[in-house]
Amino acid sequence: GRPRRRFALAALLGDGSPRRIARARVLVETLKNLPDVADGGEAVVAALDRAGGLAELAEAAPTLEGLEVALRDALSRVAVAEKFNPDAARDARLTAERLGLAVRRHPGFWARRAAADAAWEARERPTNADARDAMRKLVPRDVASMTVDRTMAFLGSRVGLADDDPRLRPLAARLLARKILWLVHADPAKTAKTHVADLRSRYAFHDLDAVP
Repeated sequence: GRPRRRFALAALLGDGSPRRIARARVLVETLKNLPDVADGGEAVVAALDRAGGLAELAEAAPTLEGLEVALRDALSRVAVAEKFNPDAARDARLTAERLGLAVRRHPGFWARRAAADAAWEARERPTNADARDAMRKLVPRDVASMTVDRTMAFLGSRVGLADDDPRLRPLAARLLARKILWLVHADPAKTAKTHVADLRSRYAFHDLDAVP
């Protein structure tokens, strides 16, 4: 409804940057003329059954909420069919799969996700900025060219320990091994262009739990 759309638009506008404004315009064009489904999704199911797929489903122009109601109903039918009528379970699963695909293809699905992402970013920005600033004090800018001993000396100066304190060695080795930590000093514009394959390998974010 309108309150949800106004919230989504405000969340997307955020700090008023050109990128945010462009995303907000896309959201407005996506949401402003979406029709309503008044029957809780039954018309969506009927249209899907008539179409035998997704080709004619666009003509029914269902809302995202209508599709999600229909999907929940279809998943319930799958559960009932698998327990009491296995012969009908296959058709029930196919209907649920088609509805699930229709939900993911609906422009409102992505607009809502974008609004939620923007709201999360705005809400968590202060906490994330504090964490980034704390990490910047512990990660040398030239960490990529440093040895374990030099990293130990840097960490020691930051936390008030001697350069050769044995407690620093595993921390220094961890800092050199977890290259994603190096990005705290990186230009966000350049980081945004990092290939997804590098984010999954070279800059993997696994094993970043705090260690005693």
